[in-house]
Amino acid sequence: AGTSSGGGASACANCTAGTFTETDGQVCEECGAGTFQPAEGQSFCHLCTVGYYMAQTGSTVNCTECDAGRHAPVQGMAACDKCLQGTYSWDGASYCAACDMGYFTPANLSIMCMRCPQGSYANFTGASACLPCGAGFD
Repeated sequence: AGTSSGGGASACANCTAGTFTETDGQVCEECGAGTFQPAEGQSFCHLCTVGYYMAQTGSTVNCTECDAGRHAPVQGMAACDKCLQGTYSWDGASYCAACDMGYFTPANLSIMCMRCPQGSYANFTGASACLPCGAGFD
């Protein structure tokens, strides 16, 4: 595996980096998005690990870490998913964490939660806004 030949070839050649073939003598295929292969003559492409992605096909370099505010929850992702309101993440995250009680984030792609301002509260995790306190409460 990992070698191919074109029509009329006198010898097989290794698949180049960024490509693979599972069966010798077959045409080399580009590694798909979400994968990479830095070596030549290979029969597979490596999947990006969780927290990483690869948008292009035929990649010879390792996958790119997701930016804070995004995440890659499974292997082989071509793009990172955004964290939604009430959640946040850090560089290379495999999941978005919910804001703790008393904290919120009103926007997608957040990298941290904010403390509810005085006179408001969030009595559940994952809040996208804080609720105002009633009259006579602080």
